Amino acid sequence: MTLTESPYYWSSAHRPVWFTYTYESKSILTYADNGGNLRITINAQYSENSNEVPEVGEFLIITDTASDYVGRWEILTVHSSTEFTLNVPYTGGTVSIYGIKFERKPEIQIYKGYDTGETYDTELPLTLVGTFTPRNSPNNNLRFDVSGYLKSIFPTIPAISGAGVNYEMFNKFRLKFDGSLKDPFFVLNSAIEHIELNEFFVNTGRYLVGEAYPYLMDCGKNVLSRITNDAVEITFDTSDNITNVSP
Repeated sequence: MTLTESPYYWSSAHRPVWFTYTYESKSILTYADNGGNLRITINAQYSENSNEVPEVGEFLIITDTASDYVGRWEILTVHSSTEFTLNVPYTGGTVSIYGIKFERKPEIQIYKGYDTGETYDTELPLTLVGTFTPRNSPNNNLRFDVSGYLKSIFPTIPAISGAGVNYEMFNKFRLKFDGSLKDPFFVLNSAIEHIELNEFFVNTGRYLVGEAYPYLMDCGKNVLSRITNDAVEITFDTSDNITNVSP
């Protein structure tokens, strides 16, 4: 599978966070009749996971609309790693080389936290959040939103015990499938639009408020937060003299 849509560098947990993967594609070399159903031979074995060959009951997708057999078809028989009989009537006709994708839906795990040796591996250790198997989308790819998992890793009201890094406001997340952890992303316990979050607030010095300069109360303490060095830091301020704020 190829990753074609990934989250932003930083995402807000309370906005949809999408991943899209396209299936591995091969080419059909031959078409034949097998008991009234279409038997095909493809140009090479699906190779992205060498331990997995399409099985009976799984699906192959003929993608070219010019093909007489365009569509998503269940595998009835696996003759070899490159030969299959599909649940579609054989009608002859097509002799051209058309693309065909294997609808592979691996079990996917989502992890929060920092792997051993990463910055906050003690405070936010790598931890399994959930496991799921995605469905084929109407566009014949895998497209799924992980925001439900991300929202679950944060408390409803983060504890604020003192100035410095607040570990209940942010985290890392990443997927794992085919035996390997994928590239990590950051997530903030917020509902700020992703593009706005990354453009205006990620490591810019700006506080996480809607205005360029925060409004401050002249009684008690003002609690301010911002993303610095890819972590959320809390500041207490008792005056209206805020420095290091980017407009």
